[in-house]
Amino acid sequence: MKVEFAEVAMREYCDAFDYYDGAKTGLGREFRDEIGKAMARIVEFPLAWSKLSIRTRRCLTNRFP
Repeated sequence: MKVEFAEVAMREYCDAFDYYDGAKTGLGREFRDEIGKAMARIVEFPLAWSKLSIRTRRCLTNRFP
C-alpha cells in the first residue's frame, strides 16, 4: 500500500512537530514516532478506521490530538 501526505497535511505535520518540539525537548521526536506507529497501523489495517468520506478514513493517535 502506498501512503502519502497531501501537501497541506505535510505542512500541518511539520508545524505540529515544531510546536511539540518547542514545548518540550524531545516531544517532537515522540510525536514523530507516534505518527509513524499510526501510519504502520494504517498500512496493516487500511479498512479498520472510521470513514469520513468515500476516500477518507480517520486513524487517531494514542497520545497526541
